[in-house]
Amino acid sequence: MAWERFDRDGVGGATGDTPLDELGFALKAIARAYQDQFGRKPSVLEVIYNLERLLRSAPERYVSDPEGLIDLTLRIDRKEGTVKQHADPERYEAVYSEQPAPGEYQVVTRGPNGQATTHVVISIPRLELEKETLFIDYQVRDDGLADDDAALLIREKLLGELLFDRYAEDARELELRDLKSGKSRRMPYADL
Repeated sequence: MAWERFDRDGVGGATGDTPLDELGFALKAIARAYQDQFGRKPSVLEVIYNLERLLRSAPERYVSDPEGLIDLTLRIDRKEGTVKQHADPERYEAVYSEQPAPGEYQVVTRGPNGQATTHVVISIPRLELEKETLFIDYQVRDDGLADDDAALLIREKLLGELLFDRYAEDARELELRDLKSGKSRRMPYADL
């Protein structure tokens, strides 16, 4: 096990393989929890925010120098560019619309009152069970929505909430096809 000294902002400290390994194990567990709850890994901001909350709540449990700690704010520096925002499923709802004809499922935003709006973020013109595969063709209509978030919203809002997992017994797998890119991906229905 290697240990080394470092200096940051005029203050010295020590690091080594063991603390890095333990932190890595903790981050893997956190990533699994986010994956289970939201279908994605946490953002850097979410990891930092949780670390700040933990160190603010009981710093004496974790560090040797908690004296005088009033606030703790860690800063993230990034190159210019946009930071991808993850969709909060509570801000969306799945609906069925007869427009455009012949009708389609849609994921729309919820308004401040929690009611579905007419702002469509995902159109789903095809939802069809063939043998043991549920085929879902979709088109993201909001450029701020990432593909992983679209898949999450389709799984949670459409299949889970609107359709009450009615395909769970018959479908062994799901095939999601993005109509814009033409890309498809398959996953076991049980992973939902």
